[in-house]
Amino acid sequence: AKAVKERGADVLGLSILSVAHLTLCRKVEVALAAAGVADTLWIVGGNFPSRELEALRGLGVAVVLPTATRFETIVDFIRQKVQR
Repeated sequence: AKAVKERGADVLGLSILSVAHLTLCRKVEVALAAAGVADTLWIVGGNFPSRELEALRGLGVAVVLPTATRFETIVDFIRQKVQR
């Protein structure tokens, strides 16, 4: 969150391959809010049980991307969401 604020980042991307994704994402949600950048586009990639996708979106994650997602798909998503 500090880096997002300091750099004025348009997107925060996280790659999580552990079972701690909900715990980590909850901490990121709190940190983004505390830094005043909760409206930053936030994407997460990794291995997630489908039953947890709604919980991740509820934390503010714009999209949850499985590990097999093509790079072009990620770039297209970001381009659609970030207008300059």
